[in-house]
Formats: sequence, structure tokens, C-alpha cells
Amino acid sequence: MFSSFKIPAFKRTQVHPNKPEVLQLHRGGVLLVWRPVQSSDPVSYCVQYCTDGGEWTILADQVTDSCYAVKDLPRGASYVFRVGCITKSGSGPFSEASSPVVMATHPEETPIPLVQIESLESKVTIEDGQTSKSYSFLSEINRGRFSVLTLCRDAETSQVFAAKITSYQSEQRQLVLREYQLLRRLHHPHLVQLHDALIAPSHVVLVEELCPGKELLHSLAARDLYAETHVTELLVQILGAVDYLHSRRVVHLDLKSDNMLVDDCNHLKIVDFGSAQCFVPGQPLHIEHIHGLSDSKVYIVLPKAPEILEGQGVGPETDVWAIGVLSFIMLSADSPFQADHSREEDRNIKKGKIQFGCCYPGLSEGALTFMKSSLNNKSWGRPSAAECLQNPWLRAHRATHRARYSKVCFSTDKLKAYLEQKEEKRDQVRHKDP
Repeated sequence: MFSSFKIPAFKRTQVHPNKPEVLQLHRGGVLLVWRPVQSSDPVSYCVQYCTDGGEWTILADQVTDSCYAVKDLPRGASYVFRVGCITKSGSGPFSEASSPVVMATHPEETPIPLVQIESLESKVTIEDGQTSKSYSFLSEINRGRFSVLTLCRDAETSQVFAAKITSYQSEQRQLVLREYQLLRRLHHPHLVQLHDALIAPSHVVLVEELCPGKELLHSLAARDLYAETHVTELLVQILGAVDYLHSRRVVHLDLKSDNMLVDDCNHLKIVDFGSAQCFVPGQPLHIEHIHGLSDSKVYIVLPKAPEILEGQGVGPETDVWAIGVLSFIMLSADSPFQADHSREEDRNIKKGKIQFGCCYPGLSEGALTFMKSSLNNKSWGRPSAAECLQNPWLRAHRATHRARYSKVCFSTDKLKAYLEQKEEKRDQVRHKDP
């Protein structure tokens, strides 16, 4: 009788969330963020924690969002977290454990913690014990692919910043926060500096230094004439910043004129890290992994480097290739792989067929050699950013005894026409978008 009696088992779904990321919160605690599980059924999550090799303990269940703020655990101890999902089909396996994190004993010492706000209004106040800080969001500066840049003023000091406001759905929350995680640990004179970071239920706000000046190519076009010396001065700043990024195990993956501002003193800042990724030396980042960070695949736009067109992994060499493209445009006012059709241009990129005939007449051999090496169609054949800085052409123009003028100068007429044509193409794309 009992042998035929079956005890009903609780069904287990095989779907599990990805490894949660842990972000330090303003005034203590951490925010756990994970990619939501895709299911046709309603999904809730169970959050567990473990400390010092102990057993897993339930922190919360029936969590309906793909993030959870942890604020009540004892401070000073190290914790890891994991997340499991629950649907009407049953409970799923738990995610991989998060990286360990110590609950800050003195949260005020945490560099640029994430501030949770209930909603994004025209004025936001950050309470900090007995003091507070308020930001007022003013006029729009610029509008990018996925975010809006506005002027932002600290009400107490009247200091003005740039606020990058990115809207997101739960599927993109983890990806959008990645830029914050990178910027908070980067400090370099040629990289935009982060001052504060706010997260609302559908927006992330990065309060950054306000960088004056024009986009890189527009700053050159504003001159009547320019020479190789002006180009090398800009390249040295870009390469110095990129060498720093690579030493911090970060690849930018979107190095172009639009993301660089140059002020009246020719001081350059790289200002957008929306596509940047962490990397492990010797382990290329695969495109599928990068695109897999976002279901919509729209938050990351990669350059058309040979390794990307070939479906291979990307890494620091991809940034060097992008700098090579930028140097070619500055020294030619044209694309290095110019062709009548997109497919032909892609073939030129894959083969490394550089259109040197488009370059300004009178370029030095050093300039041509630099472009050839940085635009090598084999990623392993390109110099590193650090090696580029040791290039004789760049070192010669950096020498203090070298005169800051050149016998060969370039008119900016061709560059102005190139930028006008580029803007026309942008307008056409905008009008095609729904």
C-alpha cells in the first residue's frame, strides 16, 4: 500500500538569476542588483546572505524587483549574497555568490556612495546626518543616444556640475550602474570626474564635473590653421588617459571626437564611459558577453574595429585602433577606410586597407608610421597605449625645446566640410528613428 503512495515534491525551475553586484549605499548598507529572470509567469526573488563561511540565511523573500537594499546587517563584518527566483512552477537554483563586501563601519568615509531617491524631481536633497546637500537640475546641455546631460547646481555652494541622466528598465539597471562603478574609482586629469551618483526607480543620475570646451574635432575646426604639433598635443593627452584606464583594467570602447572635450587652453577630457568595460589581461572580452549585458543591446555601441567585424574578442588593442582612427581624421579630415558602400568600408577595415591618399600633403614619416601601427588590422600587431606614448613622433613633439609651430600647416576648410557632412548624416538617422 505505502509503496504506491507518492509524496508530492515541490517543483524546481531551472532558471536562476545572474550573480548579484554589490554597491555601497549612502549612509551605510549596500544595494544588491541582478539581472531579472525572463519568465512568462510572475517572478519573485529570495535573497540570502552568508558571513565568514557560515550557513546561508534568508534576508528577504517575495522580493518583486531585481534589486534589494541591505541596511540592517551588523557593520564591520564581511558578507556574500546570493539570489534565487520563485515562480508558480517552483523555486529555482540560487545564483553564484556575490563578491564579498564589508559593511562599512564609517559609511561617511565611503568614496562616492550611491544615493537612493524615491523619484527624480527638478530639485533633489541628499540628507547626511545633521547636514544636507541639494542639487537643482537646470537647462539641457546635450542629448545622447540613451541619456540627457543637464546643468546641475549645488544649492549651498552654487557650484555648477553636469548631470548625466539615464532612464532604464529593470533589465538595464545593472548595465547602467556599471558606468557609475567604473567612474567612482577613476581619477585622472584627462578623465571626467564623478562627484555624486543618485538612483531612482527608473533613472540613474551621475553628477560629474562640468567640462568646458568643444568636441575634439570641432576644437580643431575652430582654428584657421593647425599643424601636426596640435594633433600630437591632443594625442598625448588621450593616450595618457587611456594608458591609465588600461592600467586600471578598463577598456573604453567608444573613443571618438564626440566623447572628448577640449577647452581654450587645449586641455582635453574624455567624458563618456557608457560603453566601458572591465577586462582581465590576456582574456579578450567577447562581443556576445558585452551585448548580453543588455536584452535590448542598445546601451552599448561598439566601434567597427577589425576584431569586432570578425566576431573576435575586444580588449585594450581596440581602444588603440580607435585612437588610430581619430588621429587619421585629424590629419586628413576623412575616414581611414573611406568607401562608397558600407560593405566595402568593412572589407577595407578587415584588410587594413588605409586610404593614405586622403591625408593632408606634407605629413611627416613619423605621423604616417604612427597611423599604420595603430590601425593594424591584427590586434596583436598594434602597440599598447604605453608604447604609443614612447613613439618617437609623439616624443619629439613633446620635447620642451621644440618650437610650438611647424612649417607645414593645414587649412581647416576640409575638416569643417567633413563635420558638416557628418552632421547631415546624423540628422538623416534621427529622422529615420521612430
